[in-house]
Amino acid sequence: MYVNDDDLKRTYRHLYKILNKNGVIYLEESVGVEKRLTLKQHYSESLKNNYSVIYRTKEEYLTLLKDLTDKMILVKESYLSELDKPTFRDTTHWFLLLKKPN
Repeated sequence: MYVNDDDLKRTYRHLYKILNKNGVIYLEESVGVEKRLTLKQHYSESLKNNYSVIYRTKEEYLTLLKDLTDKMILVKESYLSELDKPTFRDTTHWFLLLKKPN
């Protein structure tokens, strides 16, 4: 996802307002394994095109999500390594499932 941190944090904060009671939020992101990776107009052989992306770390996402996670119930959070491709060792998949209380 290529969105700056402030816009992403603001978006996460607003999710709580639009979610019904007992509603759930599922977020899945490709994340940097050891550090944040930013690619700008990087050519992808598989896409046959340039693309831009920010691979934040799980910890960075949790910081950006703090306003939201403080108000919600954590249902599950885990890596989805079965989605990883061996050629992309610097990134992995991560998800978070939250539920809005009554």
